[in-house]
Amino acid sequence: MNFQEYGAAVSNELAQVFQRMDDESVMPLINALKGANRVFALGSGREGISMRPFIMRLAHLGFTAHWGWDDTTVACNPGDIYITSSSTGGIKGAGYYHATKAKAAGATIVLLTAKPDSEFAEFADIVVFIPASAWKVRTGVVPTIQLMGNQYEQAEGLVLDIVIMMLREQLGISEAEMEARHRNIE
Repeated sequence: MNFQEYGAAVSNELAQVFQRMDDESVMPLINALKGANRVFALGSGREGISMRPFIMRLAHLGFTAHWGWDDTTVACNPGDIYITSSSTGGIKGAGYYHATKAKAAGATIVLLTAKPDSEFAEFADIVVFIPASAWKVRTGVVPTIQLMGNQYEQAEGLVLDIVIMMLREQLGISEAEMEARHRNIE
Protein backbone atom coordinates (compact mmCIF):
# COMPACT_ATOMS: atom_id res chain seq x y z
CA MET A 1 0.00 0.00 0.00
CA ASN A 2 1.13 3.58 -0.56
CA PHE A 3 0.91 6.54 1.85
CA GLN A 4 -2.56 7.61 0.67
CA GLU A 5 -3.92 4.09 1.06
CA TYR A 6 -2.47 3.71 4.54
CA GLY A 7 -3.77 7.16 5.47
CA ALA A 8 -7.27 6.31 4.30
CA ALA A 9 -7.21 2.98 6.14
CA VAL A 10 -6.01 4.51 9.42
CA SER A 11 -8.53 7.38 9.17
CA ASN A 12 -11.31 4.89 8.50
CA GLU A 13 -10.32 2.80 11.50
CA LEU A 14 -10.37 5.81 13.82
CA ALA A 15 -13.73 6.90 12.41
CA GLN A 16 -15.09 3.47 13.29
CA VAL A 17 -13.79 3.80 16.87
CA PHE A 18 -15.56 7.16 17.28
CA GLN A 19 -18.77 5.81 15.71
CA ARG A 20 -18.87 3.24 18.51
CA MET A 21 -18.60 5.95 21.18
CA ASP A 22 -21.01 8.71 22.22
CA ASP A 23 -21.52 11.32 24.93
CA GLU A 24 -22.31 8.60 27.46
CA SER A 25 -18.88 7.10 26.79
CA VAL A 26 -17.12 10.16 28.22
CA MET A 27 -19.66 11.98 30.42
CA PRO A 28 -18.68 10.13 33.62
CA LEU A 29 -15.12 11.37 33.10
CA ILE A 30 -16.26 14.90 32.26
CA ASN A 31 -18.55 15.06 35.31
CA ALA A 32 -15.80 13.74 37.56
CA LEU A 33 -13.40 16.35 36.21
CA LYS A 34 -15.89 19.15 36.84
CA GLY A 35 -16.15 18.09 40.48
CA ALA A 36 -12.47 17.35 41.11
CA ASN A 37 -10.23 19.36 43.40
CA ARG A 38 -7.16 18.37 41.41
CA VAL A 39 -6.36 15.98 38.57
CA PHE A 40 -3.50 13.50 38.47
CA ALA A 41 -2.65 11.35 35.45
CA LEU A 42 -0.12 8.69 34.76
CA GLY A 43 0.49 6.34 31.88
CA SER A 44 3.35 4.27 30.61
CA GLY A 45 4.85 4.10 27.14
CA ARG A 46 2.90 5.41 24.18
CA GLU A 47 -0.34 5.40 26.17
CA GLY A 48 1.28 7.82 28.59
CA ILE A 49 2.60 9.94 25.75
CA SER A 50 -1.00 10.20 24.46
CA MET A 51 -2.17 11.38 27.89
CA ARG A 52 0.34 14.16 28.55
CA PRO A 53 -1.26 16.70 26.18
CA PHE A 54 -4.56 16.11 28.02
CA ILE A 55 -3.03 17.19 31.34
CA MET A 56 -1.55 20.25 29.64
CA ARG A 57 -4.93 21.23 28.20
CA LEU A 58 -6.63 20.71 31.57
CA ALA A 59 -4.16 23.23 33.00
CA HIS A 60 -5.03 25.59 30.13
CA LEU A 61 -8.69 25.19 31.14
CA GLY A 62 -7.74 26.29 34.66
CA PHE A 63 -7.59 22.91 36.40
CA THR A 64 -4.85 22.06 38.84
CA ALA A 65 -3.42 19.12 36.92
CA HIS A 66 -0.34 17.01 37.58
CA TRP A 67 1.51 14.44 35.50
CA GLY A 68 2.32 11.67 37.98
CA TRP A 69 5.97 11.24 36.99
CA ASP A 70 6.87 14.91 37.47
CA ASP A 71 8.96 15.92 40.47
CA THR A 72 6.54 18.74 41.24
CA THR A 73 3.56 16.41 41.66
CA VAL A 74 1.98 16.90 45.07
CA ALA A 75 0.09 14.51 47.37
CA CYS A 76 -3.15 13.03 46.11
CA ASN A 77 -6.14 13.47 48.48
CA PRO A 78 -9.89 12.86 48.75
CA GLY A 79 -11.71 14.92 46.14
CA ASP A 80 -8.91 14.44 43.61
CA ILE A 81 -9.14 12.35 40.46
CA TYR A 82 -6.47 9.95 39.19
CA ILE A 83 -6.59 9.06 35.49
CA THR A 84 -4.59 6.28 33.90
CA SER A 85 -4.64 4.13 30.80
CA SER A 86 -4.27 0.40 30.52
CA SER A 87 -5.40 -0.75 27.10
CA THR A 88 -5.23 -4.38 28.21
CA GLY A 89 -6.67 -3.77 31.67
CA GLY A 90 -3.64 -5.46 33.17
CA ILE A 91 -2.86 -4.99 36.84
CA LYS A 92 0.88 -5.63 36.76
CA GLY A 93 1.96 -2.21 35.48
CA ALA A 94 2.81 1.12 37.02
CA GLY A 95 -0.64 2.55 36.26
CA TYR A 96 -2.38 0.00 38.47
CA TYR A 97 0.21 0.23 41.23
CA HIS A 98 -0.15 4.01 41.35
CA ALA A 99 -3.95 3.72 41.12
CA THR A 100 -3.97 1.61 44.28
CA LYS A 101 -1.96 4.31 46.04
CA ALA A 102 -4.28 7.07 44.75
CA LYS A 103 -7.40 5.14 45.78
CA ALA A 104 -5.95 4.54 49.25
CA ALA A 105 -5.41 8.33 49.45
CA GLY A 106 -9.11 8.86 48.63
CA ALA A 107 -8.96 9.78 44.94
CA THR A 108 -11.48 8.75 42.31
CA ILE A 109 -9.87 6.33 39.84
CA VAL A 110 -10.54 6.72 36.11
CA LEU A 111 -9.34 4.03 33.71
CA LEU A 112 -9.09 4.41 29.95
CA THR A 113 -9.06 0.95 28.38
CA ALA A 114 -9.83 -1.29 25.43
CA LYS A 115 -10.83 -4.06 27.84
CA PRO A 116 -13.74 -2.90 30.01
CA ASP A 117 -14.23 -6.35 31.57
CA SER A 118 -10.72 -6.52 33.04
CA GLU A 119 -9.65 -6.79 36.66
CA PHE A 120 -8.34 -3.20 36.50
CA ALA A 121 -11.73 -2.00 35.20
CA GLU A 122 -13.44 -3.67 38.17
CA PHE A 123 -11.08 -1.77 40.50
CA ALA A 124 -11.64 1.63 38.82
CA ASP A 125 -14.45 3.98 39.82
CA ILE A 126 -14.97 5.20 36.24
CA VAL A 127 -14.12 3.29 33.07
CA VAL A 128 -13.84 4.93 29.66
CA PHE A 129 -14.02 2.17 27.06
CA ILE A 130 -12.12 3.06 23.90
CA PRO A 131 -13.12 0.36 21.39
CA ALA A 132 -9.80 0.40 19.55
CA SER A 133 -7.44 -2.47 18.88
CA ALA A 134 -4.61 -2.53 21.37
CA TRP A 135 -1.58 -4.62 22.04
CA LYS A 136 -2.99 -8.04 23.03
CA VAL A 137 -6.61 -6.80 22.72
CA ARG A 138 -8.22 -7.69 19.41
CA THR A 139 -11.75 -8.84 20.35
CA GLY A 140 -14.68 -6.47 20.90
CA VAL A 141 -12.77 -3.60 19.29
CA VAL A 142 -12.33 -2.12 15.82
CA PRO A 143 -10.04 -4.33 13.71
CA THR A 144 -6.79 -2.78 12.55
CA ILE A 145 -4.05 -3.08 9.97
CA GLN A 146 -1.80 -1.06 12.26
CA LEU A 147 1.06 -2.33 14.38
CA MET A 148 0.79 -3.36 18.00
CA GLY A 149 -1.24 -0.79 19.98
CA ASN A 150 -1.09 2.09 17.51
CA GLN A 151 -4.84 2.35 16.92
CA TYR A 152 -5.63 2.48 20.64
CA GLU A 153 -2.90 5.00 21.39
CA GLN A 154 -4.06 7.29 18.56
CA ALA A 155 -7.71 6.98 19.57
CA GLU A 156 -6.89 7.64 23.23
CA GLY A 157 -5.19 10.95 22.41
CA LEU A 158 -8.06 12.06 20.19
CA VAL A 159 -10.72 10.98 22.70
CA LEU A 160 -8.99 13.07 25.35
CA ASP A 161 -8.77 16.05 22.95
CA ILE A 162 -12.52 15.73 22.37
CA VAL A 163 -13.11 15.60 26.15
CA ILE A 164 -11.20 18.90 26.43
CA MET A 165 -13.37 20.44 23.71
CA MET A 166 -16.55 19.28 25.47
CA LEU A 167 -15.30 20.52 28.86
CA ARG A 168 -14.36 23.91 27.44
CA GLU A 169 -17.83 24.31 25.98
CA GLN A 170 -19.62 23.13 29.13
CA LEU A 171 -17.54 25.38 31.39
CA GLY A 172 -17.92 28.39 29.09
CA ILE A 173 -14.19 28.96 28.80
CA SER A 174 -13.00 30.79 25.71
CA GLU A 175 -10.03 29.77 23.64
CA ALA A 176 -8.50 33.16 24.52
CA GLU A 177 -8.72 32.29 28.24
CA MET A 178 -6.96 29.01 27.54
CA GLU A 179 -4.27 30.73 25.53
CA ALA A 180 -3.69 33.21 28.37
CA ARG A 181 -2.83 30.24 30.62
CA HIS A 182 -0.36 28.78 28.12
CA ARG A 183 3.30 28.82 29.18
CA ASN A 184 4.70 32.28 28.38
CA ILE A 185 8.35 31.72 29.21
CA GLU A 186 9.35 30.12 25.90
